[in-house]
Amino acid sequence: QVAAMRNQPVYALQSIVQANESLLALIDADWTFLNDELMRVYKIKKDQFDERIVQQLVRVTLPEQYRYRGGLLGMGGVYIVSSYPGRSSPVLRGAWVLDKMLGVELPPPPPGIPPLDESPAAIESQTMRQRFELHRQDATCASCHNRIDPIGFAMENFDEIGVWRDRDAGGTIDPLAVLTDGTQIDGVAGLKQHLMNDSDAFIRVLCRKMLGYALGRSLHPTDLCTVELLVQRLRDNDYRAQELILGSVTSETFRQKIVRGLDP
Repeated sequence: QVAAMRNQPVYALQSIVQANESLLALIDADWTFLNDELMRVYKIKKDQFDERIVQQLVRVTLPEQYRYRGGLLGMGGVYIVSSYPGRSSPVLRGAWVLDKMLGVELPPPPPGIPPLDESPAAIESQTMRQRFELHRQDATCASCHNRIDPIGFAMENFDEIGVWRDRDAGGTIDPLAVLTDGTQIDGVAGLKQHLMNDSDAFIRVLCRKMLGYALGRSLHPTDLCTVELLVQRLRDNDYRAQELILGSVTSETFRQKIVRGLDP
């Protein structure tokens, strides 16, 4: 199952690029890649799908009851890398979305942070969210956690390997969260909509990553104009994936790199 979870987002991106589909499908889509193993882990019923599910990962259209599986935030691999062994982590999840999907640089945690209450009594009497809200009452913790945790709370319906749940050991999960600007996001569906509402922020992250990969180096401040030109190109072309590749390799920044590389 580890290999299938690792490959699920890879296959999704490959499919988007090959078919020249919108990169926004990485945020949300009405399809995903599944195989027998993932369906068993995710507790998904095969008879709800028109496609034949086999051992290999195949692209399937998601019925409405499994629509939450569309996009990166429906894939177990995301939750494995943003959880602790044996439990979810709103902090790791919120930080993952801010960093990987929105390009927000978070400061390192300050020293002397009190640990989360992990006692059996606390785990059985309070949900993960309730324990973190007590944790956030410390002013030292709240400064960053008020920004990070709400995003993580919206993802709490997934356990540490991405299986959907309505309860954790402490009770019923409440996925409704309020961002620092007052925006309410209701669960992972609300989080996806929030990301779609500011889709250029996500696209800008992809453009930075692609341009840096094409150049073979970290981006410099002088590269930011090229990034914005890539964002505009994608916006003008319905965010089609191949436009990101074409825009990167035809950019002045990339072409100047090639010319300098040919100089004696």
